[in-house]
Amino acid sequence: MNHIERFCLATGLALLTASAWAQSAPPAASAPQVSAAASAIAEAVKKSAAKTAKANDIVEFKDQDPAMREAFKKARASLDRFFTETSTPTDNMETISLKVAVREGKLVEYFWITPFTRDLHGQRFSGAIDGKPAVLKKVKEDQVVKFKRADIVDWMYVQIKPRVMHGNYTTCVQAKDSPADLAALKKQYGLDCAAR
Repeated sequence: MNHIERFCLATGLALLTASAWAQSAPPAASAPQVSAAASAIAEAVKKSAAKTAKANDIVEFKDQDPAMREAFKKARASLDRFFTETSTPTDNMETISLKVAVREGKLVEYFWITPFTRDLHGQRFSGAIDGKPAVLKKVKEDQVVKFKRADIVDWMYVQIKPRVMHGNYTTCVQAKDSPADLAALKKQYGLDCAAR
């Protein structure tokens, strides 16, 4: 069955860009000024990314495609490691996110969820949708949704130094036919899809 998914990079990369800018701000700036500036830039980048996403980055993929199913499987198999590594985030981590299938009747759309919380048993979660829905009508950007572990199809976080994006298996599948995109992901965000 085909489902529509917003190509995850539009919003995720906007968050990374704003975060990187905030970290490179002059040391003389106070934290509130940096936060306000970073928020303003993030919003501008998000708006620009949203326009691009609307025009170019909504990608139809077959979630029953063997390569995508394998990406889901790899992400789910390493989910406990992700939770262990991110349970006490350090200053060297950013963009800690889960990609989740959100359902509305027979429709399914995949969203990055950040921030998120989980129950003591690690089976029930809630978090904010990071992106504007392309198909679903009953959810919106920044809305908090509840989901189960079984709804999680991917995860990611970025190690700042050295810059390495961990997880994000689905993006590697989506970009596999574009060597230029794969090279850009590796250069800018440290996502090495060839090493998977």
